[in-house]
Parts: sequence; structure tokens; C-alpha cells
Amino acid sequence: MYNVVFRTSIKYSTFNAIVWVPFRDMKSFDEQYNEKMRGIYKVMERGVSNERAAELCSVADATLVIVVPKLREIQPR
Repeated sequence: MYNVVFRTSIKYSTFNAIVWVPFRDMKSFDEQYNEKMRGIYKVMERGVSNERAAELCSVADATLVIVVPKLREIQPR
């Protein structure tokens, strides 16, 4: 599992939310992190342990969102 922690960066979504998404591996992440995703989700850290991802998601000043499989729905078909 290749954990990536993102922070949302657009105002019409849950702005400043922290999102933890597990990918199969780094190659899978690289293939899915396209231009559209880059406009919405900024990588905070990638390739982190579950513990580190949980730590990043526990920041008090951000909205907490953990493991969002719907992130993959914005992938081009």
C-alpha cells in the first residue's frame, strides 16, 4: 500500500480538508494523480505509513477526512 495525504485547495469543496488515500503502489498513484486532481488536491506527503497519515489527518485547524475512495472518481474515463 502506498499512502498519500492530500490537502484540498479549492474553495467550492471542503477547503483545507486533509485527505488520506491508499494507492496500490507509487506507479498507481503517478498514473492517477492527473492535472484535474492537481487542481483540487495538493500532496502533503506520500509514501507514508498509516501512523504518519493518521498524524497528518489529526491537525486541529483542518477539516478531517480519512480514506476517501471517491477521489478516484474524478479520473478520466
